[in-house]
Amino acid sequence: MLNYLETHSQSEAARYFAVFPSTTIANWLRTYRKFGYNGLKPKPQGRQPIMGRKID
Repeated sequence: MLNYLETHSQSEAARYFAVFPSTTIANWLRTYRKFGYNGLKPKPQGRQPIMGRKID
């Protein structure tokens, strides 16, 4: 998608890749510029499990 954005607008990219709302692309682009590819990787959701806790 980043390559596509070099020659097209964000709204065109949103339609082409079916990403809605188009502001999502702006958020991805901002994150990529700040953190690189690793910033776009999925992050674990929820709380960390407590190790050693017994479940009865």
